[in-house]
Amino acid sequence: MPASVPIRHHFIPQFILRNFVSEQGYFSYYEKETGKVLIKQPKDVFFTTNLYKNDSLDDPMEIENLLAKYEGEIAPIIKERFLFQREFDLSKEEFESLLLFFAIMSFRSKRVSDAFGINASKESKEFYSNFQNNGDIHSFWSKNLRRLVMHRSLQQVLEDPEIDEPIKVFMIRDTLGMTGFGLFPVIVERRGQFDFLITDTYPTLMTGDGPNGIKIPLYSFFPISPSRMLIFISAEIDKYSYVLKPFKNDITRIPFITKEGKMHLTVKKFYEKEVRIINAMALENLYCGAVLKDPQHILFETDWRRIIS
Repeated sequence: MPASVPIRHHFIPQFILRNFVSEQGYFSYYEKETGKVLIKQPKDVFFTTNLYKNDSLDDPMEIENLLAKYEGEIAPIIKERFLFQREFDLSKEEFESLLLFFAIMSFRSKRVSDAFGINASKESKEFYSNFQNNGDIHSFWSKNLRRLVMHRSLQQVLEDPEIDEPIKVFMIRDTLGMTGFGLFPVIVERRGQFDFLITDTYPTLMTGDGPNGIKIPLYSFFPISPSRMLIFISAEIDKYSYVLKPFKNDITRIPFITKEGKMHLTVKKFYEKEVRIINAMALENLYCGAVLKDPQHILFETDWRRIIS
């Protein structure tokens, strides 16, 4: 393989991770296995060697290249608007592309790759083998990921006959919500001494109980810098009890649509208690590790329910 071909495949994009770098050019990495905080550079975390390589394709690096192309389209929206502006608009096309991009974030992760590979349960193997003739469910994951990152909206995903039905269901869940009423975006900026951290379980989810005990994702938390976070919120959030609405009312207010049909977003404020809640959820659910700009600006707590109460 030529030296120029990247073998470190990052499942959280570098354009997001770089936002957590300190002034000295590194960040701190909390390692779950050892409990240690290590000094790292963005290129050295949240990657797996050849995670997206698929030797059955004419170009084994096609998935990695498709992901890079999609990231290149989303990065300017995040950098130019989400990170620094106080108010901004999103076109319908931008919102749909952004929503699908972040829905794919979980599916492209090492954790999910392992769930279709070395950590696959007997039940998963039996179920997904119905959609994969050779029974190789990791190939099932790879082929569906390849098709997903060719698209820029849920509608395109649903119209693609090469994407298997269970994966379409996952994308519906992560773009429209479990009940199909939709999700809306909120940008929050932290106030106080505590930063947001980012883990390899991306996003962190907060769920509520739906019919028959089904867990309904109500919030999907995507930290994009130590000071800002993108949240996708279920449009049905007001149906749930106050315990599942631990934030101020303006956080769960649906953005208005302009006369031009664009979604208008205004950055909201998150205070220390709210930051602690999200960080604790993230630490409780991380897979291998977490990235933080400065350990002094993080409380390593995992009991978010106690913080809410």
